[in-house]
Amino acid sequence: MYKKLKDVLPVLIIVFAVLIALMMVFNVLSTEEGDNIMNGFTAIFGGEVASIGDFASVDVEFSFYNFLAFVLPAILGILLFVLSKGSKEKSLVGLMFNVIILAAFIFSLVIFANLGAYTEGSASAFGGTVNYTYEGSSLGLGGIFAMVFSIGGILTSLLNILIQVK
Repeated sequence: MYKKLKDVLPVLIIVFAVLIALMMVFNVLSTEEGDNIMNGFTAIFGGEVASIGDFASVDVEFSFYNFLAFVLPAILGILLFVLSKGSKEKSLVGLMFNVIILAAFIFSLVIFANLGAYTEGSASAFGGTVNYTYEGSSLGLGGIFAMVFSIGGILTSLLNILIQVK
């Protein structure tokens, strides 16, 4: 039983990590009424959200924290999968790597829970600029699923650590 679970858990971890990364395509922030504000790519890399001609625009800036929340679990999940396929025995390095990927999933969950606070924008009108965050916005469908997948990644990573320790 432990052998099968030990082989399946790294696959589940990478599935959760890749699903988190795929949530960049979907709407991650919305208004209280449910209107879409932006998808994950815009929340990470920034861009123009709205504009009225040449005299007023709303732009989102690049967010390093959002980037790490979406991408770091996938990168570490792929590394874990590659390392776990080549290793047949328990090692301290493998255990530490599992702890690091657990921390990445926890980090992602915290960022997704506060995604609006980590997404900064600026509004320009008539030559003046105001900087703000999207703290009052709600999570969109992609943000909610990213949180669910983060929780799944936390649970599978924790189980993987417990099996390695045993």
